[in-house]
Amino acid sequence: MAAVVDVRRFSERQEFLTSIGEDLLKPSIQQGNLIVFRIGRMKVLTEAYFILNECYKAWRITPGHFTEDPKVAALTCAAIIKIVPYRPQTLNMAKTVGEFKCNEIYALNCASAILGIPLISDEFKEDFWLRLLEILSDIKCRTLDAFVNDVSAGQQKDLAFYVRDIDPEDYLGINSLITIFELLCSKHKKSKLSP
Repeated sequence: MAAVVDVRRFSERQEFLTSIGEDLLKPSIQQGNLIVFRIGRMKVLTEAYFILNECYKAWRITPGHFTEDPKVAALTCAAIIKIVPYRPQTLNMAKTVGEFKCNEIYALNCASAILGIPLISDEFKEDFWLRLLEILSDIKCRTLDAFVNDVSAGQQKDLAFYVRDIDPEDYLGINSLITIFELLCSKHKKSKLSP
């Protein structure tokens, strides 16, 4: 793990992801949805995020630069959709958007916290958020396939082993999320400046 991220940063990210995941289970937020939060996946989710972050840096970031918040939010969302920490209690009986899209909603809550912008705002139509949930649903994050396959088979290697090029099939999804989050940040900043 040391080749990819130091222990302190890893622990902070895992605590962040776990905290938001647990907050979503509160009855006032869950609103009767029957959702299971698989807290045991938080370590794997954190590992997936840092692998993806290192892959992204090699793809897009020039030496001396850092990953900005919209990129961190997008990569976090992609890792969440790949690792699937939430699931409906009864997979074939999900009845609400909250049950069908529980991982996407979790991803957006993480993105909101990273970006420091409200998840729901009167500035956006409700169908904007529904479309954004659909975009998240389409993220495949094939860059993490080898990692996920090894974890599933109980044959996980050192995280540095999984740092490789971003799969070209992931370009559109990652770039789309980054662009959306950059626009949301810009819109939020402008609305705060308006009298």
